[in-house]
Amino acid sequence: MVQFNEASEQDSEPVHYLVEWTEPALLEADAAYLRLSQYPGPDYAILWYEGLFVVGETLSTLPRIHSVAPENEGYNVEARRLLYYGPSRRRSSQVYRLLFHIIEPQEDEAEGVVRIMHVWHGTKGPQA
Repeated sequence: MVQFNEASEQDSEPVHYLVEWTEPALLEADAAYLRLSQYPGPDYAILWYEGLFVVGETLSTLPRIHSVAPENEGYNVEARRLLYYGPSRRRSSQVYRLLFHIIEPQEDEAEGVVRIMHVWHGTKGPQA
């Protein structure tokens, strides 16, 4: 028989995270928007850009379900990635990687922080 303490993980509320976008991530998102507005076109670019921020906000719950990024070794924090396939949500050449790290809440804080560090095209890597 398994017994739990009063403060067991079974009783704890799930942690909520505030999603923050760094300046480099916002600049990379803007640059991708400009590229996409040329091809496939402005309508697609607007849907892509809006969807990027919707997908980013999903990191406010359960950000650890996303894998550690291959570039993790280059950071002094644990870098994770979320793959964003654009408005069609199909695997395509338009896949982008959101690299982020998680800051767990301190004992006196209600929520943690997910900081999105980069938005990179999936096939081009960090220098895209």
